[in-house]
Amino acid sequence: MKTTVTFSEFHDSFKRMDRDGQFSYEGFRVLFEYFEQYEEETGEDIELDVIAVCCDFEEQDSQGIIEAYNLEAEDGLEQEDLDEIARNYLIDEGVFVGECKRNQSFVYRQH
Repeated sequence: MKTTVTFSEFHDSFKRMDRDGQFSYEGFRVLFEYFEQYEEETGEDIELDVIAVCCDFEEQDSQGIIEAYNLEAEDGLEQEDLDEIARNYLIDEGVFVGECKRNQSFVYRQH
């Protein structure tokens, strides 16, 4: 049996599991759209598993990504340069999911 989930229901699922602090509101939106696009492209239905999503995906700003993955970044770089380093790294690794402009953060699959 399949149930179609709206964004609101998707977000509420994380709240019910006390995981709504895992991502920003915009991060949840990026993830939701990522999963919808995946289903459309593959024709495969995804079962919503809140804990698995929290374990498999993360949202971080560029500085956090640079530090977590020991990326080279010169001191004194502008924010847009730091964002480019982090974005390019995530894309090159094949884990980039999306970008949250308001939060200046990235959603990606952990690796």
